[in-house]
Amino acid sequence: MISVVHLLALVWCVLAEVPSDEERGDIIECHTRLRAEVQPPASNMLLMTYSTHLEQMATKFVSKCPPPNQDSGNDSPLQGVGVITSTDGRDEPNFITFACEVDERSYNYGDDTTGTESHDYRVMVTASTNKVGCAAQRCAHTSRSGQSYYYFLACLYQPSLPTLDGKPYEKGGSCTKCPNGYRCHQNQCYTNETTSVNEQQTIGEADNTNAISSIFSPLPLLMLALYLVHLVK
Repeated sequence: MISVVHLLALVWCVLAEVPSDEERGDIIECHTRLRAEVQPPASNMLLMTYSTHLEQMATKFVSKCPPPNQDSGNDSPLQGVGVITSTDGRDEPNFITFACEVDERSYNYGDDTTGTESHDYRVMVTASTNKVGCAAQRCAHTSRSGQSYYYFLACLYQPSLPTLDGKPYEKGGSCTKCPNGYRCHQNQCYTNETTSVNEQQTIGEADNTNAISSIFSPLPLLMLALYLVHLVK
């Protein structure tokens, strides 16, 4: 007989998790800070916004659940979309640790470091990239020692360079090469549309998040599991 615990575990593994509104804001804040402090300074760095469209794409991407000891390859799900990934063995995904604790020392602008260790940093400071969205998937892994669980996390970026072989931004005075009609904020180029998106994101996305949370809250999941147990008796 299938137990409630097994059914709940199955449902838990199927559903991807996305950042809360507060976490979305924190993700944007740390990206803004990282991009503002690049050395040498960037002349054409765009201000980044959070994208629920990329977040939805990320939920599909993380559902592939690669084994925790396997390199996910940082393969992009679509052309023109950058990606950073990580696996986490903790009970809950930590989006802030994953998306914000990147080592800027892994990249040297002067010699244009292009090794795998600097991949995440280069993706995050690509000047033309102005949107990010993240998701996590709880995955099951079976080995000789038994079954274990881990989180597979990913953030998608758009637009992204076809390759990361070149420099991620143009050095120079901050905001000296902004597109026409853009202004400067924290050493980054922005338009009124950009700031409007960042200010209104929490309001608009809170409704979506609350709707999703109400559908996948623990009580309905428990009721679903109990119903399935009744069916298989």
